[in-house]
Amino acid sequence: MSRALLTQSKLFVWYDHTSHAEFEHDTGVQGIRLLLRDGEVQVHHETVAFPEHFRWVLPDAEMLDMDDRRRLVEEFLAVSDHLKQFYPTGFRISWYY
Repeated sequence: MSRALLTQSKLFVWYDHTSHAEFEHDTGVQGIRLLLRDGEVQVHHETVAFPEHFRWVLPDAEMLDMDDRRRLVEEFLAVSDHLKQFYPTGFRISWYY
């Protein structure tokens, strides 16, 4: 497993025990918090809970319920060229807290 942050234009991946919060603090980079596993991308629930931080994925999210927000994030991730580099044959998406 590795941790990752997906921004509007980049994917940052690291393999040590540095948490997402530590990485964001140390680098100033903020993005969608991901865990990259074998054939699976796990997305942190905060992406849909706090859509105002992810306007580039969820521009009008306050009008949507949580299931619709999840669907939009999953659609965004499924076509991400950055993630396709790690998963050329595709991947499952799940959510974590």
